[in-house]
Amino acid sequence: MIFSRLVLYSIKSLVYICKQDQGEFSGIKEISENSGISKTYLAKILQKLVTAEILMSVTGPGGGFKFRKDPANIKLIDIIRIFDEEKNLSICILGWSECGHNNPCHFHKNWAEFIGKFKKDLETRSIMKLAQKSWPRM
Repeated sequence: MIFSRLVLYSIKSLVYICKQDQGEFSGIKEISENSGISKTYLAKILQKLVTAEILMSVTGPGGGFKFRKDPANIKLIDIIRIFDEEKNLSICILGWSECGHNNPCHFHKNWAEFIGKFKKDLETRSIMKLAQKSWPRM
C-alpha cells in the first residue's frame, strides 16, 4: 500500500461528507457508521482536516462537519500532503534506500514512469470527482 490507513480513511470520510447535502453538517457518529471507521480514529482525522481548513466543524445538536473549501477544488494530493505522505511517491518499489537514477533497481524506470503518471492523476482528481463515482460504497 502506497498510503497509510490515515490517508485512505481521510479520503473515504471526505467522499462520504461530499455525498451528503452540502448545506448540512454530518455528525461523527453518522460518518463513522457509514464509513466503517472507529469514532476515535475518525475524530483525529477530521480534526486534522479542520486544522488544514478543508472542513469546518460545529459542536452541539445539529453540529458536525462540512466542507470549508469546495470539494471540487480539493485534490487528492492536497490530502496526501496534509498527512505528509507525498514522500511515499518516491520510495523504491523494492524498498532499496540506494535506488535512484544513478543507481536504479531492476524496476526503477518503469516504477518512476508509473508514479509520475499516478502523481499527475492525484494532482487533478478531486474529492468531488470521487464522490460522483460509486466508490467507496457506503
